[in-house]
Amino acid sequence: MSKLTSKQVSALAHDFLSFTQSIGNYIIENTESLSKSQQKKLWELHKRTNAISYDLYIKSAKIVMEDASESLEEIRQITRKIEESYESLENVQKVINIATGVVVLGASIFSLSPQAIIDSIANLKEAIEE
Repeated sequence: MSKLTSKQVSALAHDFLSFTQSIGNYIIENTESLSKSQQKKLWELHKRTNAISYDLYIKSAKIVMEDASESLEEIRQITRKIEESYESLENVQKVINIATGVVVLGASIFSLSPQAIIDSIANLKEAIEE
């Protein structure tokens, strides 16, 4: 079997999140007809399914970062460009755009969203090259 891409793992994570929501909705809609034991078991399965979803999102982001040595190198190059040129920038809007891009990149990495990471790198490069 071939290796899953980050996008595929992210799609699976989304599917498991949908499963989690469906289980939760079922429990809420059927609380009165479920025994305490059934409720407990379903909440346990809900929790485990949610954990799988979360773990898959983390795995997806790790795949991006592992497979994206080019992206990591791009981040290093961007950092060097910023360090070399920040003091000489006279266009305040460009400084704001670059600083915003840095913040968005950090947030994207923490969000564990592979597409957001890729997009934020591209946007930051664009802000620097303006």
